[in-house]
Amino acid sequence: MTKVQKEKKKMGFGKLLLIGGFLFIGNSVFNDKDEREDVKPLAEEVVEIDRTALNEENIETIINDVMEKETNHSKDKQLKRVESITINEKYVIIQINADRITTYDYMMYKFNEINEEMKEIETDKEIIYDVKQQLVDDKGHPVNSTILSFSLTQDVLQSINFENFNIEGYKVYSTNLFVHPIINSH
Repeated sequence: MTKVQKEKKKMGFGKLLLIGGFLFIGNSVFNDKDEREDVKPLAEEVVEIDRTALNEENIETIINDVMEKETNHSKDKQLKRVESITINEKYVIIQINADRITTYDYMMYKFNEINEEMKEIETDKEIIYDVKQQLVDDKGHPVNSTILSFSLTQDVLQSINFENFNIEGYKVYSTNLFVHPIINSH
């Protein structure tokens, strides 16, 4: 058998395998439904999540989408970004851990992004943010202290376009604004 004849023979066998493969795949794909009752469509398994509902999961998702999930305190110690969320009759209190080094401007621009998303959550409660960072007390011991806190009523939250909001406006529109001197010294 010459080289050309061997090649033709190989190609013929390859075509046969290819056709057989299509028949096998086609047969299994187009089989009757009765044989494949155990397979359910994916659409039935998808659970719709209400992102406008007031709950801890939605709030934490918003914050983690804007900021990283963990802080950058050090290589050894990373803290969860959202320390706690408390929802009571009047307030939503959100405690957030700040990065090791942060500034007022950086934090407030991040809050612009967070607040734009928070507007989608259906609630009449006032939102209180409490941002903490590990500082050192007067005796040299590490202590987790508030470096930034403020609150926004729902009326104020809904009336602001945070995409274009000047961060200096927090001094006018938020209540109980507290800025620790350390936040601007970094």
